[in-house]
Amino acid sequence: MTAWSWRRAARWSGPRTAIEAALDGLGVERRLGTTLEEVGDGYAVLSDGTKVPADAVVWSVGMRASELTRQISGELDHLGRVPVDRHLLALPEVFVAGDTAAAVFDAEHTVMQACQHATPLGKVAGYNAGADLLGIPPRDFTPRPDVTCLDLGGAGGVSTRAGTAESWPSAPTARTSSSRSTRRSTRR
Repeated sequence: MTAWSWRRAARWSGPRTAIEAALDGLGVERRLGTTLEEVGDGYAVLSDGTKVPADAVVWSVGMRASELTRQISGELDHLGRVPVDRHLLALPEVFVAGDTAAAVFDAEHTVMQACQHATPLGKVAGYNAGADLLGIPPRDFTPRPDVTCLDLGGAGGVSTRAGTAESWPSAPTARTSSSRSTRRSTRR
């Protein structure tokens, strides 16, 4: 698949199609629905019994909030985060921010554990802790839309924003203005 066709796939089918097309173009083999059973000198064994030659193995196990959250609340979400209100208050006089806060994103979701939310969460929680001490009104936490940027090396990249997908070519001079501003805003 050419770079043009996988970029077009991103625009019309969402990020997964574009990512898979780019990985195919780079010759990367995917093994979905399998787990790692064993790692040895120069190989890895998958749950389907396949022995794969490997010079390096990257293990990704997911994210969970700090165990300290249990000292704040017995009611935690599936990631071990403390539920908070719109002011990031978990208990009277206890504000929670960052990867430990299960802050509301919309009626059905909480924010992701990501730096794009952690910094604003910290700013609002810090402000509200000071406001509480000074007896002034707190601020609401209002999350920005989720943005994800994935660099696919020589194949370019894909960005998602609030459920849509767009792609950008790997050459900086050829990036679209919307992709450039998306990447810039996620770096702040």
